[in-house]
Amino acid sequence: MVQNGNDSRSPKLTSRQQQALPIVAAAPSIAEGARLSKIGRSTLNRWLEDAEFRDELVRLRHESSELAHSELKG
Repeated sequence: MVQNGNDSRSPKLTSRQQQALPIVAAAPSIAEGARLSKIGRSTLNRWLEDAEFRDELVRLRHESSELAHSELKG
């Protein structure tokens, strides 16, 4: 469910953070994730200090990894 432009799974994340998350998660490095999502590297580093953002990033990366693994098995 979306409330105030935020996904209910991550109510404390800003819409900008939510938009950047999938891009950063798919990027090969933090620097590339910042560049591709058009946010400053220092901003992304600050976001990574936030447990909510970091946990969601880890979740997305894990989800992507599981999907890729399933595709390889199939």
